[in-house]
Amino acid sequence: MKAFNTIEELSLEQCFELLRREEVHPFAEQIQQQYDSELKKWKIKENNDFLTCKTISDYEQYLARYDNLSFYQIHFKEAALQKIEFLFWRYNNSSIKKCNRYLNKYPQGKYVTEAKQKIKTYKRKRWGIAIFILLLLGLVCFLAYKPSGDISLSKDSLRFSKYGETLYTALITPKDANNIEVSVSPSCNWLQVERRGNQLNITADKNPVEEKHATITIRAYTTFFGQRLFSTTKDIPVCQESGMATEFSISKKNFEFDKYGNAKEDNSFILKTNGVDYSVTCSSGYVHIKKEVQSKPKSPHVVKIVLSLDTNESETKSAVVNVSSGRFKERVIVSQESGLATEFNVSRTNISASKSGTGEGKCYWVDVTTNGTKYYTRVNKKWLHVEQYSKHFEITVEENFEDVRTGKVYVSSNNGHEYTISVTQDGNPSDFSLSRTSYTFNTESDSEYFTITNNSNQPVSCYTYNDSWLHPSIVNGKLKIKCDKNTGSPKDGTVYVKCGDKKVSISIHQKGWVNCTCCYNPYVGYSTGQLWNIYYGTVLCSCCGGSGKIKEN
Repeated sequence: MKAFNTIEELSLEQCFELLRREEVHPFAEQIQQQYDSELKKWKIKENNDFLTCKTISDYEQYLARYDNLSFYQIHFKEAALQKIEFLFWRYNNSSIKKCNRYLNKYPQGKYVTEAKQKIKTYKRKRWGIAIFILLLLGLVCFLAYKPSGDISLSKDSLRFSKYGETLYTALITPKDANNIEVSVSPSCNWLQVERRGNQLNITADKNPVEEKHATITIRAYTTFFGQRLFSTTKDIPVCQESGMATEFSISKKNFEFDKYGNAKEDNSFILKTNGVDYSVTCSSGYVHIKKEVQSKPKSPHVVKIVLSLDTNESETKSAVVNVSSGRFKERVIVSQESGLATEFNVSRTNISASKSGTGEGKCYWVDVTTNGTKYYTRVNKKWLHVEQYSKHFEITVEENFEDVRTGKVYVSSNNGHEYTISVTQDGNPSDFSLSRTSYTFNTESDSEYFTITNNSNQPVSCYTYNDSWLHPSIVNGKLKIKCDKNTGSPKDGTVYVKCGDKKVSISIHQKGWVNCTCCYNPYVGYSTGQLWNIYYGTVLCSCCGGSGKIKEN
C-alpha cells in the first residue's frame, strides 16, 4: 500500500482496506469519515460519466470503469446495459442479416419480437422485388428481340436515263428501320443510295460511256440486344442507258478576227450532239470561249459557242478550238491579223515647262498616230508623269525648287519605233556667269556692257552695296555698268548680278588723281605743286602744273 502522511490523503480503496481489517484501527472514526467523503465524490463522478455516454463504446467504457470493483458498488449498471441493447437494436434493424445479428446477441432481449417481425416483412419484400425483376427482364428481352420479317419494295427494278436522275422506292417492310443495311455491287461511284426512314433515294450520275449495270442489295437483320442473329435480303437490279454520242455537228469551222479582237463576220457557231458530254477547249490563252445552252435539260445538246479574242499586240496569230463529244471530234480554226505598227508618229518632241510645273488640272498634250494596237511610254525622271490614252498621252510636271532640269519621255510602238520627247523645266540657273569678272574705268564718266550667260528663264537683277558712283542695269539681257566722273582718288566697287538663288559679281576699278611724284614733299607728306630752282627760286611743277595731282596710270 502506498505510504501516506495524513488521513486526508487516503483514497476510497485505502480507506476500504483499513476498515475491513479485523483489528480496530486506532483512527477508525477519522478513516470512516474520510471513506464517506471519498465515496460521495465517487458517486458524483459516476453520475457525471453516465450522463455523458452517447454511444455503445461510451457505455462499455463506463461499465469497464465502475463494474466489478471490490471497494465500490456501481449504481447505473442496468441502465447502461439497457442503453447498449437499445443502441445495438437501432443500428441493426434495417435488414434480415442485421436483425439476425441482434437475435444472436440478445436471444432474450427486449426487441426480439420486433426483430422477428421485421425479418418476416423483409422476406416478403425480397420475393416481391425478385418477381418484379423477373417480369422486367422478360419485358426487356421481348423489346430487345427485333425480327427481320420480309422485305417488300414499291419497285423491283430501276432504269436510269443517260442524263442522270434520282429515283425513289418505298420500303414496305420491315418495320424496324434501324436493322436495314443497303449496299451496291459491284462497288461504283456513279450510283448513290440514301435511305430516309422507309424510303430509298437512288441517284445516278450522268453516263457519258456505254450502258451501265449494278445491283442494290437490301439486307434486314434479326437482332437481339443489338446483336445480329440472321438476315433477310432483297436485290434491286439497276440499269443506266448509254450516253455515248451517235449524232454530232458544228455549224462553222473557220473564223477571222481583226487586230482588236473583233470578228470580221459572225463570232459564234452551233454545236449539236445527243451525247451526254461535250468539250470545247483551246490551248491559246487569248481565245475565250462562252457557252450558251439553247436546249432543254435532259435532251440532246444544242449549244451556241461564242468566241472572243484579246487585242493582238504581236504578229498574225492562228489558234485551234477543239470540239468533241464521245468519239466525234472537230477542229475550228481561228485566225487574227497582226497588231504590229507600220505607222508611228508623235505631235511634238520638245516641251519647255515653267518652274511652277503644269499645275492642277493642266498638262502637256501629245497626240500619237499609229496603226498598231498599242504603244508604250516611260520616263527617266521621277518629276515627270505620263497618263496614257488610246490616241494621245498627257505629260504633267512637278514644281521645280532646284536648278534648271531636263527629262525625257520615251514613246515606242509595239514594232520597235521610238520617239524621245525632251522636257526642259525652268528653275534656278545651272549655268550662270558674266563675260568678265573685273573691269577698269578711266576718270571720265563712261559705261560698258557685259554678256550674261544664263540657261534659266528666271528674272535677272543687278545691284551694288554703297557704291553710289556705279549705276548697273540690265539691258537686252546684258549687264550695263555706268560710272560717274571721278575728280578724286581712285575708286573700287562691286556689281552683283542675281538670278533665282544664284549670284555672280564683277569688280570695278575707276582711275583717279594721285600725288605727283615730281613735287612730292616727304616732309609734309603730300605733293606741293612747287619745285626749287637754283636760278629762279620756287617755281610751279611742270608735271602737275602746280596742282600737286596727276592722273593714275
